[in-house]
Parts: sequence; C-alpha cells; structure tokens
Amino acid sequence: MIAVGDPLGKRFTVSRAPEEERAGELFEVIDRDAAAVAAQLLGSTPSATEHLADLRPVLGAVPSNSTLLRPREITMNRASLPIAIFGVAGLVPLRQRLGEVVSALGKPGAVASLLTWFAAIATDLDRVHAAGICHGAIHQRYIACPVGGPVERGFLVGFGVDALARRNGDPDAPAATPRKDLVDLLSALHELFITQALSPEGGAAGKWTLLRHSSQHGEHPALASGTELGKTLTELAKLSLETPAPMASMRPRNPTIPPPTRADGSARPATIPPPRGAARPRDEGAGSRASRTTRGTATPPAPPPAKPDRRWLRGVVLGLVLAGLAGAAGLAYLSKVRDEPISVGILRTGRRRVVAAPRCEGESLDPPAGYETSATDFDLACAPDGRTLIAVAREGTAIRTASREARRGQGWRHLDSSDATGAVELGASVATGGGLWTVWRNGVGEPVGLAEVSRDPHAHAQVPLTGWDNVPLRGVMLLHREQASTWLVSNVESEGGAHPVLFHVQSGDGRRASIQTWYLGAGTVEAAIAGPSPTLLFHQRDGEGHRLSAVWPQLSLLASARPSGEATSVRGATPAENALRRSAPVLLAGEVFAAVPTGASLGDEAGFAVTLGPARPAEQCAARARCVGPGAVHLLRFSPARPAPVDLTVATESVALDLLAEAPDRWLVLHEPAGVAAHPALRLSTVAGAAPTHATLANPGADRGRLVRCGDGIWLGQHLSLPTPRIVAVPTECLTNRP
Repeated sequence: MIAVGDPLGKRFTVSRAPEEERAGELFEVIDRDAAAVAAQLLGSTPSATEHLADLRPVLGAVPSNSTLLRPREITMNRASLPIAIFGVAGLVPLRQRLGEVVSALGKPGAVASLLTWFAAIATDLDRVHAAGICHGAIHQRYIACPVGGPVERGFLVGFGVDALARRNGDPDAPAATPRKDLVDLLSALHELFITQALSPEGGAAGKWTLLRHSSQHGEHPALASGTELGKTLTELAKLSLETPAPMASMRPRNPTIPPPTRADGSARPATIPPPRGAARPRDEGAGSRASRTTRGTATPPAPPPAKPDRRWLRGVVLGLVLAGLAGAAGLAYLSKVRDEPISVGILRTGRRRVVAAPRCEGESLDPPAGYETSATDFDLACAPDGRTLIAVAREGTAIRTASREARRGQGWRHLDSSDATGAVELGASVATGGGLWTVWRNGVGEPVGLAEVSRDPHAHAQVPLTGWDNVPLRGVMLLHREQASTWLVSNVESEGGAHPVLFHVQSGDGRRASIQTWYLGAGTVEAAIAGPSPTLLFHQRDGEGHRLSAVWPQLSLLASARPSGEATSVRGATPAENALRRSAPVLLAGEVFAAVPTGASLGDEAGFAVTLGPARPAEQCAARARCVGPGAVHLLRFSPARPAPVDLTVATESVALDLLAEAPDRWLVLHEPAGVAAHPALRLSTVAGAAPTHATLANPGADRGRLVRCGDGIWLGQHLSLPTPRIVAVPTECLTNRP
C-alpha cells in the first residue's frame, strides 16, 4: 500500500505500486473519505500539472449517464503518473468476467447481452459527441464491470487516456473522431467475442459480418451516429436469439450444379443413392437397377420375369428401402464433410434452445413492457378511478404522459398532449378535485406549471406566480387543488441557505388571479403528503446532525386570513400560531440527508422515508435527489395526537426510494441496498410494529423505483435504459422472492 499525492493536497492509498501497472489498468484506492473506490492509470509517462489542469474541465463536460464512467477527479502519484479516480467500488475489465456470463447465460444469451450492453454504450456516446468530445482510446480493456455481483452491463472508462497521450506524445497523431469511436467500439466488441469463441448466429450472423466489414473498409448507415449504431446492435441482439427455421432439403435445388466429387474421380459418393426419377419408365428403371447389381461384368444378366399382379408391392417396398438408405447416406455424408468449406447452401446441424421470457399471468417481465421515453425524470400514479396507471415523464424541458390499465398484460397508451415547455423539475402527481394533477417547475417564464393528466386531452390550469419568475426555487410540491384555488410549497434558495414558502393562488370566474405567500420558518420542506389537510416534512441543519419535524398547515385558516404587508414578498407573511401546527423534532446524525419527496398517511399518522449517509459525486445523483450514498434508512412517523415522533431504522447501507402506507399499521419502504453491481436488486421492507421484514425484488434493471397501489395490487414503477429507454410498471407480486 502506498500513498498517491495530489497537487491539490488530497491523499489516496493505492492497492499496489503503480510501477506494476500499465496504462489503462484498473485498481483500487482508498479515497479521502476512507471509502474504497476504483482508479485507473491514465498513462505510463510522467505528466505535468498543467496537463491535468487542462484535462479536468474537458472531462467535467462529459455527460453523465448509465454506461459512461467519467473520472470523479484526476490526480498524480509521486512518480507524476496521472491517475483517474472513480466514485464507485472496484472495477475490472469485462473480459475478466466474461466467462461467468457465458456460464450463466449460455453462448446465445451471452452474445445477446453483449450486443445489448454495447448498444447502450453507443447510444450514450451520442451525448458525448454532441458535446464536442471524443473518447479516442476505446478498447476492450476499457469496457469495465463490477468486481462482484451479477454482470448486468458494461461501463466505458478511459476518458482522458487519449488526450494525455497526445499531450505527452506525437502531436501529429490522427485526431479522434465520433466515427473512430464507433468503429473502435465495434472492434472492442469483436475482440470480446473472440476471447470466448462467441459469434452472432441466426439472422444476426450475416448482418454482423456486413457491419464489421463496413466499419473497416467502407460505410454503413449504422455508423452515422451512436444512436443509429445502438439501434442496429439492439436489433442484432434480438435476431441472435431467434430460432433458425429448418431447411426443407439438404440437396441443392439447382439441377445445374454438379454433386460433390469423390477422391476416385466419380461424380457421386457410393454412400449416396442415385436420384429417383418419377417420370422414368418402369422397364428402363428395371434395366438400370439390374445393371448396377453386377460389378465388373460387361454384359449384365437379364432381369427375372416380373409378375404383373405384384409389381406395385415391390415398388412400395423398394421405395421404403431407398428412402431409408437416403437418410442414412445423408447422415454419413454430413458427418464426413461438416468441417469442410461449403460453397452451396447453408447446413444447419442443430436447433438452439431459446428460453421463453418470464411472465406473470400475461405480464412480461424480461424485458417488461413499457412506455418508451428518454426521460430524465418520471413519476407514476394511480388515476382517481383506481383502475388506470398514469406515467408522467420529463423529456428535456417537455412533459410527456402515457396510461395503461392496472391489470396484467395490458399495453401502454400514449397521451402526450401536455403543452409544457421549459420544464426543469418534475413534482409528484396528486389526486385531488376528481382528477390526477401533475406539477412541474419551469426554468423560464411562469415558474410553475400544472395539468390534469387523468383525462385526454389534458386540462391545464394557470398558476400565475406574478413577480416570482426571477426567484431561485428548489422543488415544487402540489398540496391541494380545487376549481379556483391552488396550494403549493417550494424552497427559496439564497446565499445564506434556503427557506420554504407556502403559495395560495386564487383565480377563475373572470377575476384577476390573486396570490398569497406565507413564510414557514428557517429550514426547508423536503417532502409532503398532499390533501385538504397536508403534512410537510421540515428539515433544519443542527451542527453535524439533522433536525426533522412535521408541519401541519391549516389551509382553511390561512385562506381566511388577511395578513398585513406585501403578500408577494420573497419571505411571505408569518402565519398565525393556530394556523400552523408543528410536531416535536427528532435529531438524526449523518453527513448528507435525503428524503423521498412524497410521504404516506395511515389514519392520523404521517410517514416519511429518509436516508442519512455519505456524500456522493454529483454526476452519480439522479434528478430530484440529494447526493447521498448508502447509509441508514429511517421511517419517521408523526401524529398530532402523539407528543413525540416514532423513528425506526429500516435498513443500513441502503438508499430509500419510496414509501407506501397499508392498513392495518403496515408501511412499505422501497430501498436500494449497497453493492458493487450496476443495478443491484431492490429491497421491499414491510414495517408492522418495531421489526421490519425484508423481501427482495427481482430488479428489471434500474436503480430508481416508485411504489403505486392501483387496481388489485401494488406496482413497481421504474425507468429502464435497456434494451430501450422506457418507463415500466410491474406487479410487485411477480418480482418478489419471498424469504
């Protein structure tokens, strides 16, 4: 173990001496937070400090996504060798674990998985190329995967290797281009195939050969962009699993092509019987048969006299015998020439066994059916009718929606009639006023947008927050919605911290919209339970800990109040004491605090799921989430009738994702356990009393989840990236492995 120095004064501990490494090799380090993370030697030549200073902003501009791992930071060891530090635990080249993949999936499954993983990398590379950045050094050794756990995808590392090599080496080397990245990616995939003697088969074989040849010697439509290459590789993955249709005949159909030649020069092997001509006269056929029964005799003997009344019987028997001989001869010939090159036709020597995708009463689970969208943020909710699931997605700055029946085996129906533009943050959907309403925060113009998404076309509501378009807000939560009244809460960001503001917007009946704001105290609102009597989770930093309490705003009292002063001020009016009730606080310790943005209610109790853990790199954080790593997951329960809140630790080394309340006295907490796998299984913990019980969900491939009760069961909503980006909803009963 040796220390690695950093010009910025940071320290890392390397698992072995860098002199034993070579450029691009992955190894483990202990970072400044005493956590084991992965590192990579970017070059074997000493580099100057200014080179790292030039490289840091370039790598910082690499878009963060699911398959590309950019370095968290770059440092140098004492020998001035550049090292990239990643924010994840140990990584190894995929080729080191490829044998496990083949053993677990079989060769056809391993081929399909590799094609699918590389399709995702190619698609993600499009965002890098759009940012004007090229990798420049893609090779199979830079396709990495976690050390332990199931191999569920590959990651592309090595960003910065090519740039440092150019600074330290030949300045006239060919420049990296997007096309070169895509060609190198195909070469890396081909090399991985070779290491395990793999190759696409079935309908994918010819297309893969053409793609490989075109990438080396010509053009191909798939090389136009990473997105196009991703689509092509995804198609090849599907084709490689298709069962080939059996050939109707082993004999070439073209009568002009001569049969194979034997070693003695004869035109047909002795083991293959001659063709039978159906139109040939019987007497001519009898004479030819007689001529073949005597070898070495110039004059064949005359055939025995035939009995006309039994010729049909001999013909049938002879036909059966010849058919049997033809089958045996065909097998013998096939065994003889199976390793020889075949110039005519394609021989199929067997049929692959394709395992059917798992299903749960008509609901496909592998892969689950979904609503295709490249959303960066999503929400899933149950419509007020209790029979329809509504998916709301934010694609860039637009809001998209789709729906499906909450019954197994149903497809998604696109709605997509929202006219939202400029959206930068999606809030939770709320069932209120007979409909399902979705709220979002805009980056320009009116700061808040609102639409009813439970009918088509959507009903839009104007929420004019006059004077608030230039105020920095974080988060937007819809509390209650009526025909002419909307209640919202958000946090105002400032240099001194942040504070929550409660908004009440009234409009309709031809009246000019009025707005009233209330100041809720020094702190932030991190989560909410919507309704006519909402509950807010209030957070205050207390030294090294976090002070959490519940706030119950009395909306009817606030609506009837006539506060003095400027109603639209950034701070807002101070509500009367009887209009704002607060619980006793609970103090929790942890470096970083994050809460599931929607709580759950059970009777008069309000529950919230929170995580307290170490800080994570910003590029690894999902939208609407704090950068918190695996830590303690707490279920906090507040009640106006109870003097003190109830704090229960549900799990350790995990991250809370969602919370759902069930009767009687049952709370479901969805969380993601810590692990080195790219997408570990999710954990569903049931809290009834003081001891939670745990069940594992067979995770279809995402690390964010949403629990929704709809129809006759509970659904797990997720945003998946493979094989195509989409939002899915799967019954938890189908995914639960009961302990």
